[in-house]
Amino acid sequence: MTLHVEKDRSLIFACSRGEEAACEELVRRFSRLVYRTARQVLTVRQVRFFPEDLEDLHNTVFLKILENRCRKLRQFRG
Repeated sequence: MTLHVEKDRSLIFACSRGEEAACEELVRRFSRLVYRTARQVLTVRQVRFFPEDLEDLHNTVFLKILENRCRKLRQFRG
């Protein structure tokens, strides 16, 4: 297993233990990816949106990921 994957797993495990610093790191690390992906999906589907809409969607994604001690993230088998 690569070091990158191990770091991701460690980060997810730390988030699931409720470590605030790990959760902040997760958001920092993947924030651009989530933002760009949301923008790309809306654009491809020709959905009109404002920058505030992207911010709301970005925040909602991370709220869902982090709720219940990262339950959704721990369930992911990607």
